[in-house]
Amino acid sequence: MTATRDKSERVLPVGADRCDPISCDLEGRPTTLYNGACPVCGPEIRRYQRIDARRGGELGWQDVSQSSENLAALGLDVEDVKERLHVVDQSGRIHIGVDAFIVLWAPLPGHRWLSSIMRAPLIKPVAAYIYDRILAPTLYRWNRRRDRRRRAVGSTAEGRE
Repeated sequence: MTATRDKSERVLPVGADRCDPISCDLEGRPTTLYNGACPVCGPEIRRYQRIDARRGGELGWQDVSQSSENLAALGLDVEDVKERLHVVDQSGRIHIGVDAFIVLWAPLPGHRWLSSIMRAPLIKPVAAYIYDRILAPTLYRWNRRRDRRRRAVGSTAEGRE
């Protein structure tokens, strides 16, 4: 299978940047795929969910730390989604990183201005560089270390019983 590179330098199978929302069970609405176990990402997404709920709950949410169903149909790896925010828009197009935030913020009251600013030709590449090269990898590594420590403490506690 031939592969293409998206803007965040991940290799995707050809055609994997789109998914029919019905076959991917996303109910035809923008759906955010996020890592709820991340100590920064989880609370931030929960804040967006509260804002969305106040306006009628028009967005979909999938915490891939709890359930990774649909990811195979999207051609996505759970670890890639845990590392960078992904949003599948209503047409089935997958947006990753800063592009995902732009799509997520656009309908949210109080965040639309962020979506507009992030689209600016001088801001978007800088924001994408900072997110893709610094923020996302740092948060991902931090979260993995926390998981390893939590599992180590859990297995030690079980061994004592």
